[in-house]
Amino acid sequence: MFLNTGKPSSLTARINVKLWTIGLFVIASVISFGASKAASQVVCEPLPDSIPKLEEAKSLFANGDYEAFIDFASKEITEEAGANESFIEILTNRYPNGFSSCITTLSEARSKRLRVEMVAFEAKDAVPIYLLWYSMQTDRDWIIAKYHVSTEIIEIINIWQ
Repeated sequence: MFLNTGKPSSLTARINVKLWTIGLFVIASVISFGASKAASQVVCEPLPDSIPKLEEAKSLFANGDYEAFIDFASKEITEEAGANESFIEILTNRYPNGFSSCITTLSEARSKRLRVEMVAFEAKDAVPIYLLWYSMQTDRDWIIAKYHVSTEIIEIINIWQ
């Protein structure tokens, strides 16, 4: 027979400590999982003379934020009506989660204020995609003046040359 004196027994105290420990472990695991998901954002491998604003644009594209990339790239570009929406839809359907890695394979300064870059994006279980852009420095910042996207590297190389 157990007598309830109002004080927890040593067994009850040990069970409570274990429950608290398990609870803290679960909370820490959930927080850690959330942090690892945030940390899993793709950061493109920059070249030594990289331009931070252009690296930001690469990260937007690599992480599947195509609308933000288009907004960034199209600030100074006049595109055909509907072209960007179609482009975003294609990318979202084919690469819904963005890419697993990205690397700048070419960065050529054609002048002090004009740069051409080619970036390769790899996706799990999908064809890699290549992005070539012409960027220029304005009085405000760097902008992407023209870009081309293709799954065919030869097409991108031919445009670059």
